Amino acid sequence: MCCSKPNSLINVASRLTCNWLIRTFHNFLIFACIKNMADMRIEIDRDALLGQGGDYFIYRGTFDRRPVAVKRVLLENVNDNEEMSWRQLDHRNIVKLFHCERDVNFIYYAFELCDASLDQLFLDPKDPKKYNGPMPQRIDAMLQLARGLEHIHSKNFIHGNIKPENVLISDGPTGQGEITLKWANFKLTRNVSKGGRAASQIRPIGTWLAQELQPTRKRKRGEEKNRYEETDRSDVFAQGLVFGTLLLNGQHLYGSLANENEIPDNIKEGKPINIQSNSRYP
Repeated sequence: MCCSKPNSLINVASRLTCNWLIRTFHNFLIFACIKNMADMRIEIDRDALLGQGGDYFIYRGTFDRRPVAVKRVLLENVNDNEEMSWRQLDHRNIVKLFHCERDVNFIYYAFELCDASLDQLFLDPKDPKKYNGPMPQRIDAMLQLARGLEHIHSKNFIHGNIKPENVLISDGPTGQGEITLKWANFKLTRNVSKGGRAASQIRPIGTWLAQELQPTRKRKRGEEKNRYEETDRSDVFAQGLVFGTLLLNGQHLYGSLANENEIPDNIKEGKPINIQSNSRYP
C-alpha cells in the first residue's frame, strides 16, 4: 500500500504532462499557421473560381499585388518535383509560374493570368463565359501551340493533359498586346524515360487520347488500377485533335462532344467523321 500513492502521483503527473504537451503543440501549430498566412505573398479571391479538377481549385488572386491565377492543391496530392519542372519550362507559349508557397494544408501556385481558355471561344453566343476577344490566324495559332509543345518535349517532359480547356488565350498585360496561346494545367509534368514514355493512370474518357491509349476490353473505361504509357507521340496526337477543333469551329474531328462513347470508338477505328465539316473560324 505504501507504494500505491507514489505510483498514482506519477500517473497523474504523466497525464498532466501529456495534456500540456498536446495543448502546447496545438497552439504552436495555430501560431505557425497564422504567421505563415501573414507572411504569404499569394492572396486568393475565393469568390472568383476560375476552374477545378479532381484534386485542385484555381482562383483569381494576386501575387505581390499582380493579378494571377492561383492553383491550390492539397499537400498530400503534391508532386515534389512539380514546381521544379514548371520553372524549367520558360517559353512564351507555356503559362508562366511566378511563385509557389504553402501553408499547413495546401500548396499555392501563382501562374500568369490569361483572358480565357480555348473551349470558351466556341461556347454558345448567349453563354456569359463565351470568349469574344481577338484571336490569331489559324496557322499562327497552331504554330504557337506546336512551338510550346516542342519546348516541353525538348526538356524531357510530357504534357499528358492536352485538350482545349488547357489552352489559354492571352491578350497581353494591357489588353493590347499580341494574342498568344499558351499550354497550361499539366496533368502531371514528369520526366520521361529513355524510351520517351511515362506511366500514368487510365483516364475514364478518351476524348482527347491517342489511339494507343484508348481503353480496351482489358482496360475498361473508369478502371483506375490499370496503367498506360504516355509518350511525346500521344501528346502530338492530342495536339492534332485540338488543331481539329480550331479548324472545325469547336467540333471534334472524331464525333460529337456530347457523346462520350462515339469519339473514343471512332479514334480506335480511325474514323475522323467530321473531317469534311466546314470551318467558320478565320
